Amino acid sequence: MNGYSTMPCLPPTQPQIDPRPLAVRKIETFSRLGEGWSFGDGLRFEDSVINTAKSLVLHARKHGFLESDAFPGMQGDVLIRIYQGLHCLEFTVRNERCIDYVHEVEDAEIESEDDLTLDASTSKIQELRKDLCESFDFSKPYISTEGGVASQVLPSNRLEKMVVYRSWMKFAYDNWDIQSANTSPSFTRALQAV
Repeated sequence: MNGYSTMPCLPPTQPQIDPRPLAVRKIETFSRLGEGWSFGDGLRFEDSVINTAKSLVLHARKHGFLESDAFPGMQGDVLIRIYQGLHCLEFTVRNERCIDYVHEVEDAEIESEDDLTLDASTSKIQELRKDLCESFDFSKPYISTEGGVASQVLPSNRLEKMVVYRSWMKFAYDNWDIQSANTSPSFTRALQAV
């Protein structure tokens, strides 16, 4: 031959995108840190701490909190920060039955508790989600209206006839794994026709 490889020409492959949150991937790297990982200091991370920390991040993600971060602690603990707007939930995972919790708004501490279980910690995430959804600060809800006396809504640009509607909010997704919905005008018209 002419000195060139006879390897078949394969189409280029697309890079694989890891769907796991960055915080989960960071936490997994902590498990590879051994004793003395920080300039001779720093304890090894127990599997139970790693798994509990990952569970908290994934639970937050499932409930619509998409921004999170994780930091290794010198005592083998994992600090998780979950963000939504001005809110920050901070969990320090020491083991699956010992999690310290802090809720901050604009860097001011609102609430804190020590020695929570994983279940109690996930409840804190769910409580904030519920509070934020009800206050319209955080949404995957839809708003529906029906005739009533609570708020005034004009059905058209014509001001001669004003119709009064009562509004309420209802969660659009019971399953928070769904990340988006088609809300285009054509889709809405199609639904109204049904």
